[in-house]
Amino acid sequence: MFAIGLFKEWAGMSNGLSLAIGGDLSWHNYHSDLYWDEQGRFDLRKTEFSKNKITTFYADLPVEFRFRGKRNSKGNYFRLYLGAKVGYNLGSWNLYVDPNTKYKLYQVPGLEDWRYGIYARTGWSYFSFYAQYMISPMFEEGHPIEVQSFSFGISLMAF
Repeated sequence: MFAIGLFKEWAGMSNGLSLAIGGDLSWHNYHSDLYWDEQGRFDLRKTEFSKNKITTFYADLPVEFRFRGKRNSKGNYFRLYLGAKVGYNLGSWNLYVDPNTKYKLYQVPGLEDWRYGIYARTGWSYFSFYAQYMISPMFEEGHPIEVQSFSFGISLMAF
């Protein structure tokens, strides 16, 4: 996952607590053995491939409850941010490469347009660990695959 976002913070709730809302754009890569043919039909057959991934591109609206510890002499502090977000799928594609074929299928069939989930960030100074769980299913109801997305990583914060 790669995301870039901006937040507006309302500080002063009390004792290092604040509320922030914002917007972000995020790209997610899902590697799997799922197979869509060039006409967009889904198939569970086993094939030999060198690359098979779905990429999604979302616009998200997050809301965060923020806690910050006291600043040390260098101006650094501990942070814990808990949030929820809703997002809209702006685009998707499936890149598939096997010994005989290479193609990119745009607008992967069956993906939900909307998603919603929860996340947390905790860290020190400009570095934080990040975890996100999408409560909404990744695919539409009735699709043969039932899965929720879980992402984790490192978050770099400018301020």
